[in-house]
Amino acid sequence: MEKSFKKNATLLTLLMLVKKLLSIVYKIPYQNLTGDAGFYVFQQVYPFIALLMLLTGFALPTVIGSLLVENHYSSAIKDQLKRTMWFFSLAAFALFLLGNRQIALMMGDVRLAPVIRMIGIHFLFLPPIAYMRGVLQSRPETLKKLGHSIVTEQLVRVIAVLIVLSVIDISLHSYYRIAELALMFSVSAPMITLMHLYVINPIDHAQSFLPLKEKPQFLRRTLFLMLGAGILVLFGIIDSFLVFNGLIQTVAQTEAMILRGVLERGLPLLQAGTFFVGSLVSLTMTQFEKAKNEKGKRIAFSNGMLQILALATPATIGLIMVMPYLNAALFTDQLGTLVLQIIVSQVVLYAMTVLLTAILSKEGKQTLVLAALLGGILTKLVTTVPLTRSLGIEGAALSTVISLFVICLTLLTASKYLLTFKLFVALIGIVFSTFIMWISLSLLRGRLTFLETGARSGYVYLLGVHVGIGMLVYGTVITALVAFFRYRVKLVLLRHQRRQARIRRAEVIKQQEEAFIRERYRQSLMQNQPQKSRVTANEHLEGRGHWKRLEERQSSKNSHASVAYNDLRRQKTAKARLRHHIKKEGKTMRLDKFLKVSRIIKRRQTAKEVSDAGKISVNGKVAKSSTVLQQGDEITLHYATRTLVVKVKEIKDSTKKEDAQLMYEIVEERHLNSCPFGWT
Repeated sequence: MEKSFKKNATLLTLLMLVKKLLSIVYKIPYQNLTGDAGFYVFQQVYPFIALLMLLTGFALPTVIGSLLVENHYSSAIKDQLKRTMWFFSLAAFALFLLGNRQIALMMGDVRLAPVIRMIGIHFLFLPPIAYMRGVLQSRPETLKKLGHSIVTEQLVRVIAVLIVLSVIDISLHSYYRIAELALMFSVSAPMITLMHLYVINPIDHAQSFLPLKEKPQFLRRTLFLMLGAGILVLFGIIDSFLVFNGLIQTVAQTEAMILRGVLERGLPLLQAGTFFVGSLVSLTMTQFEKAKNEKGKRIAFSNGMLQILALATPATIGLIMVMPYLNAALFTDQLGTLVLQIIVSQVVLYAMTVLLTAILSKEGKQTLVLAALLGGILTKLVTTVPLTRSLGIEGAALSTVISLFVICLTLLTASKYLLTFKLFVALIGIVFSTFIMWISLSLLRGRLTFLETGARSGYVYLLGVHVGIGMLVYGTVITALVAFFRYRVKLVLLRHQRRQARIRRAEVIKQQEEAFIRERYRQSLMQNQPQKSRVTANEHLEGRGHWKRLEERQSSKNSHASVAYNDLRRQKTAKARLRHHIKKEGKTMRLDKFLKVSRIIKRRQTAKEVSDAGKISVNGKVAKSSTVLQQGDEITLHYATRTLVVKVKEIKDSTKKEDAQLMYEIVEERHLNSCPFGWT
């Protein structure tokens, strides 16, 4: 089941990518055929279509699918969802139908009223499409059908617009009439999508007939998703109302239309630069949800942020570098290159914003995310008009960059507990690789001037060469840095392991030296015990016993001092010999510990008792439990019914059960007469 869900989710991500590419396809020929002024008319109202596509393609299906699952497809939740959506749909239809002139006046161009009126028809299809897609979203096995539905709608819309551009004579119609016809024919997209969904017939049979226990918060959850995923769409709507009004206060209306169309050139470029965001965010969220602790979450977040920055950073700098050629290759001239360079700088900020919004929402910080998004929208509202009046369309693009930066900075501050040192190191590598790519492209620009013939094909060649070399340089540098970083990490780990091994070896040697010194001291005490003085009866009677005992006591004290001095010298000598022996011969181990680790005797206490009882000898000598063994020693164990002679092959601090026999080799095994007791 999980494997099928991952497969369908991956397919859905790919279909969303196809849908985004389709949305770029018709905008470039639209601008080429109608010019920047005609492109302005269409793009001035297009954000409303983009908002509708966002609602029916992502926000509403996601919320509807989760609510249906949570409430077991009950009739109560289905009725409430349909009532709410129909109310919103009819309200939007009435707003665009009856208030189109007022909306056009607010945009600063009353001739947009017929075009705006057509948008209301599209909103009538919102409830059935969104609901059936929500049903498809609620089941893992139907995610693929959801993706097919979304791609089908976008494909039909693109074909409808292209048919309008190819059939009508553009020279005989105004820009407003062309945009109106394009929107009129594109109504076929939701109609065919609705028929496609009815053919699919998603199953939503009620599994519960209980009334709702609590409010589903349908509108709140939808608004939150819409703000998070469609922040650029909302910024586009704000630009539709504010930018043109700001431009006509400083330039003529015809020039303002052209400048507004030039500004809209950046939208397809921005969509192309962020095509990878959706798939990477989905992959990161999958890993983030699987994390079982805070460390796993930080690793998943760092990996996701690293992947996004590794693609978004060079994409941003690369688009800025090749923008003169890209602008001429796509839109036939280099008008507005600077403003397009400002617009594509949003790639990094938008990619980070989407990831941070998803991560913080999953962490239960929806209120903070909502505050950050509203703060960005407020910044956009406040800065657009003054920047547009002072800087023109460059100021309008700059206001969007500033607003995205405010959102991104707020979300990044809230997620600082997820940042890791590895991410900062990787970011330095990405910046360095991008810098090398920028230098390479700057040096290359002066050597390819012969291709700048002014023809469109020459700019296409320049674009291809710059993109290829930029990708090659960036890929080579980042690969070399990754290889170098991995080598350094392995080297540091190896040094750490060696240092730990030396520390453990020193501790073992110290313990062995202390055990050897204690054993030598114990043996010296046993060999030099003072004799008790014996006084004869005659000596006692003669009164000389007392003085003799005093002399013996003094002699005993001197003897003890001599013994202590000699013991100290022997301890130092034994310690030096042991160090030399350990350095020369290798690792050593106590007898009782060796017997336990090698599983010859399973318990160390038993091995200690047996060896101290004199039942074990090492190299032909009776050994104690503290006897130090080394590689090559022979151990003889006297059992009740047999005698076992083994040779030490290897000394290890610990072993697995199956590897214990590798520590010794059986030299001889003699069987004796049986004895009813354990040890002889």
